[in-house]
Amino acid sequence: MAAFDGDYATFDNSLAYNPNPTADLVFAASRPKSNPEDVSSKSGSRSASRSRVEKRKANTLAARRYRQKHLDKLAELESALKATQLERDGLKVQVAKLRGENQALKGLVREEKWLETS
Repeated sequence: MAAFDGDYATFDNSLAYNPNPTADLVFAASRPKSNPEDVSSKSGSRSASRSRVEKRKANTLAARRYRQKHLDKLAELESALKATQLERDGLKVQVAKLRGENQALKGLVREEKWLETS
């Protein structure tokens, strides 16, 4: 059976049943093979290769910009993390002070109640 993935444009007919497989072999052998050197010697191939080189350079530059943007974002996040950690540490100190003050006030209230009841 042929491999069908649901898309007729990409239907792979090479796996379909073929009652005469030798005919395909003879036809394939009679076709001239494409030579990469022949392709590059055709007119317009110079502009195609130049275009390919330009695309490669543009892609390299885009990748470099992406990596730099990623590093900048990472540095920004690390800076924000450090600022948040400093704020957290300050808040912890403030909480400790307030807890101490709260305990001292509770002690005063207990002492005052004890004095009133005695």
